[in-house]
Amino acid sequence: MTRFAFVFLISAILLPSAQALHAGDGHQQGHAATADHHHHGSDAGLSLNHGQRWATDAPLRSGMMRISEAYAAAASSASGSEARKALPASIDAVIGQIIRDCRLVPKADASLHVLIGRLGQASAKLARDHNDDTGLRMIDHTLSLYLEYFDDPELAAREAPSAPQAQ
Repeated sequence: MTRFAFVFLISAILLPSAQALHAGDGHQQGHAATADHHHHGSDAGLSLNHGQRWATDAPLRSGMMRISEAYAAAASSASGSEARKALPASIDAVIGQIIRDCRLVPKADASLHVLIGRLGQASAKLARDHNDDTGLRMIDHTLSLYLEYFDDPELAAREAPSAPQAQ
């Protein structure tokens, strides 16, 4: 099985599972549903932990940092560069490690699997065309959503815009 088929298979299996877990999470009533769950646009299937970002573990933080670093190298590289060509394989490898090593509570895991599915889709898109800016934008947006829903101070500090330089 090629790595691309693997990513599609994982996405096809995990995304519906994450959505099913989310749908049956018991918080679909009253004010809690409004405060903790978003079901519009790019937030569909993602939830917060009673209004707070989910705790992360070391394997998740490490993996997301590696994805962010590989993305940054590819996004700042010229079309056809080695960094852009290597990005899909890097993402696929890290997704596999996150799935294997990450241990989150079930509701956090369900939200994470939504993001993993999106990263897998972006990876597959970039594997077909290394210069597809849509795939790069998908990764950028998914990293932003990760920081919105998961507490990862190191990645948040790295992703924060730097202050303008005084002249």
